[in-house]
Amino acid sequence: MTCKKTKLIAFARGEKWREYEPLASILEEWYGKETGSTEMIAHLPDVVPIQQALNNIVSNSINSDNSDLIRLKCDWEELVGKDIANIAQPKNIKNGIIYVEVANSAWMMELKNYSKKMIMEKISGLYGDKSYKDMVFIPAG
Repeated sequence: MTCKKTKLIAFARGEKWREYEPLASILEEWYGKETGSTEMIAHLPDVVPIQQALNNIVSNSINSDNSDLIRLKCDWEELVGKDIANIAQPKNIKNGIIYVEVANSAWMMELKNYSKKMIMEKISGLYGDKSYKDMVFIPAG
């Protein structure tokens, strides 16, 4: 942001941008004005295919809890059935705890007292490689 602001100020004053860009100024001093620009290009990072750049961004932004949540959301109706899936949805996974948003408090009590153990067993059966410590039901909204 600072570099962009500096460039805009330099252009507004009618000055050259390169006078405010440290690397360009240094290279122009060392190699001369003409060769300095060429050397500037040599110091730029290599071109990367867009697919590779997007893969790097996505892989850095999706941690294991997020990918587990996506997988759980996809399998949720299969795990709990259509009726429960209509009133309760997984919203977050953090430190091995699944947070499920429930439509109302009556259903929240029903799930907490009677269905939690069954749902946890089904999740363990489907995702044997990943163990979850607990499931917490939270009110919707």
